[in-house]
Amino acid sequence: PDPQQGPLLVPGFSAAGIHGGIKKTRRRDLALIVSDPPARVAGLFTQNRVKAAPVLISQTRVRSGPCKAVLVNSGNANACTGDPGLKDAIGLCQRTAELLAVDEHDVLVASTGGIGKRLPVGRMRAALPRLLQRVRPGGILDAAEAIRTTDRFRKVLWSRSEVGGEAVTLCGFAKGAGMIRPNMATMLAFFLTDLKAPTTALRRLLLDGAERSFNRISVDGDMSTNDTVLLLANGRAGNRSASLGSAQYESFASLLFPMMTELAAMVVRDGEGATKAVDIRIRGARSDRDANVLAYHLADSPLVKTSFYWRDSNWGRLIAASGSAGPAPPAPRRARRPGSAARCPSPA
Repeated sequence: PDPQQGPLLVPGFSAAGIHGGIKKTRRRDLALIVSDPPARVAGLFTQNRVKAAPVLISQTRVRSGPCKAVLVNSGNANACTGDPGLKDAIGLCQRTAELLAVDEHDVLVASTGGIGKRLPVGRMRAALPRLLQRVRPGGILDAAEAIRTTDRFRKVLWSRSEVGGEAVTLCGFAKGAGMIRPNMATMLAFFLTDLKAPTTALRRLLLDGAERSFNRISVDGDMSTNDTVLLLANGRAGNRSASLGSAQYESFASLLFPMMTELAAMVVRDGEGATKAVDIRIRGARSDRDANVLAYHLADSPLVKTSFYWRDSNWGRLIAASGSAGPAPPAPRRARRPGSAARCPSPA
């Protein structure tokens, strides 16, 4: 289906997005994803040492196993809010779990928006019953709309392919336009699939996919406090389990990795103030690490960005920025005669 027209259906998943009283406008700002049966889940989160309350909660809960639901809000990051912010997020998870009649720890949470303000918990709790009433299999587009902040457009992709003789469906949606820099490099992203796979395989898929997508983009060089990427798989497809190294694993990877790459590219194209999207390719580096250091130094150089903006092939700026990237090469070692001792130079 056309992501702009829908419906986007993934067997076993339902979703909704409504205005929950967070944003001053009437735009959607509260979303819910529900899986039946409960999904196995893998997650990646920001490497920023300042982590928002929802990141701290979800980081812990993804290790425990199943996931029944994900509650997401935009318009408020619930970051730098201390213990009150943690209690707010936990309380919303508890209320969501009560309404769904599931265990609280099967509910994950994610937030995006302004830093430093507490959530309007009263309005959000009042909106939760209405949010659950709107949950439906075709509600993914509404959820994708509800996670937007400064995004100019929804970022949604859908695909289906055969895995182990069974049709497997995958849908991914993301938001991100500012604070784009690993690790991670998008604010929020969710991948929903009916694939049957163990959690170990989902974790490896997410790690490898992010390494070639969300960890390969930059807009402004800043790292968010809230970045969250989740992969949920509920097993409804009935395929042979896509364990690590299996043919099913490789088939699904060929479905997931291009989707992650395209969503990452969509984030770059939607970058705040961005007028160009540029691919930087490094050849001949001694290692992947050296290539990454050089590529990001070029991507984040204000002078190089200026050249890109004006479509000016100023190779001098590229060379100058390349030469200042990363650590300096080691100084050549001076040979000594066998048996001689190194001496400190005498003071002048």
